[in-house]
Parts: sequence; structure tokens; C-alpha cells
Amino acid sequence: MMFTFCGVLAGLKALPGFWIFMYRVNPFTYIIESSMGTSLGNAPMFCATNGKEGYLADPKATECMYCAVSNTNQFLASVSISYGNRWRDFGIMWAFCIFNLCIAFLFYWLARVPKNKKVKKD
Repeated sequence: MMFTFCGVLAGLKALPGFWIFMYRVNPFTYIIESSMGTSLGNAPMFCATNGKEGYLADPKATECMYCAVSNTNQFLASVSISYGNRWRDFGIMWAFCIFNLCIAFLFYWLARVPKNKKVKKD
């Protein structure tokens, strides 16, 4: 469910007010942004012959081919992903993991580690 509502598929601009908050606090947003930004960023895109809209592939050719995007950064921008945020997102992912590990140890210590109970001596 977190994967559905992290906004990666819809993009930040398509989300209503409350879900923008969820987009920001969801750790999967940063995991997806760092992995997609790293794997797809700064790569050229080439159109197939059955493409519909976009840029003119070869202006000197006799047969026009028009492509919607010329590189992957244009596609990533449409879903609110930036190649430049890859290290920031990687750091946020690790901070999230370390924070959860520390909280788990804290709750374990509070619940399971015996505390010094004062015993009355007669």
C-alpha cells in the first residue's frame, strides 16, 4: 500500500493535499527515487516507428519521426524524480533504517531488559 501511495507513478503534481504529506514522509519515495534516478538518469531515448508525439528525430530525413522525449530526465521529471537527488535519497534511506534499528533496540530494552527493582531488606 505504501508503494501505491508514495506518488512515484502519479507524480507529485497529481496528488491531492494530504497525499503530498504522505509522499514526503514515505520512505519508499526516497528508495524509488534514488534507484530510478540512478538507473534511468541521463540516458538518451530513441523512438520507435509507431511513436506518436515528441521531437523531430532527424530533421534532414525525408520521413519525419517525431518523439515525445529525447532523454530519460524528461520522463523522470514528469514523475517528480531527479537524478541529482540520488545521494540525498540514499542517505535518507540509510537514516531511516538506522533510526528504525535504534527505536527497535530502545523498545526491546524498555520491554525485556530487567530493571533494578528496589527490594526492601528486613
